[in-house]
Amino acid sequence: MSLLRLENYIFAQIENQFRLYEVLPEGFAWHIDMTEELLTFYDPATEKIALKCPFQLVGSKATAPQTFLWAWANTESNLPAAVLEHVRKLKSVAETEGKGEPFTSDQAFALPYDEFGMEMSVLCAGVGGGFCTYACGYDGGVLYTVVETVPQAKALPPDPLRTIRAITTGISAVSFDHKEAVRAYLGEPSADGVYAKAGIKVAFDEQGRIGEMSAVLEPPKRSASPLDSLKRLFGR
Repeated sequence: MSLLRLENYIFAQIENQFRLYEVLPEGFAWHIDMTEELLTFYDPATEKIALKCPFQLVGSKATAPQTFLWAWANTESNLPAAVLEHVRKLKSVAETEGKGEPFTSDQAFALPYDEFGMEMSVLCAGVGGGFCTYACGYDGGVLYTVVETVPQAKALPPDPLRTIRAITTGISAVSFDHKEAVRAYLGEPSADGVYAKAGIKVAFDEQGRIGEMSAVLEPPKRSASPLDSLKRLFGR
C-alpha cells in the first residue's frame, strides 16, 4: 500500500494541530530562525515566547503567480540540510513508488489546486514522523512547515470532542476515503461502530462517507463490594 495516501495521516495530523493550538496563547504569532532551526510561537501583545519548536520545511506558495516550490528545490536560499530531511524523504518515497511530477519538480510549478500545499504538508509530516503541520502565512505567500515535536501538546489528555473536530475538519477540507482514514486513525470499531479508546461512535452512509459522529460516555463504574474480593479469591 502506498505511503503517499492522505488517509494514512490526515486525522492524526489535524488533531495534533488542535493540540498545538491548545497550548498557544490566543492571537499567537510565529517567527522562523534558520540559524537556530527553530519555529517560535509568541504572544505579539507581550512578545512573550510561548514555544520554540524544531521544524521541517515542506515548500512555499507564491500567491500572485499561484506557484509552488519544494523546499529541497529552493537552492538559492541556502537552507540548512537539517530542515529538509522530511521533504527529501517524501521525494524519495515518491520516487520509490514510481511517482514523478509534481513530487520531483525542481522548479516552481503552477499550483495544481488550492489544497495542494496543505496535502503535501500532511504527507510530509506523516512520512517523516512529524507532530503536525503548520502553514506560515506572510505577505505574498505561504511557507508550509512540519512541527517536529511539541511535548506539551502531546501530553494533553485524549478528548472525544477534539477527535470529532479533527475528523469533521478533515472531511470538510479535502477529498479522501473516509473509512480508510478513520481506520488508520482509530483502528477497528466494535460491532456497533464504537471506537472505545477514542470514546466516539462513527456511522457511515452507503457510499462509505461519514454520516454521523457522537461522543460515547462510559457507564459509571460499580462500587466495589466486599463480596467481590471473596469471588476473586475463589475464582468466581
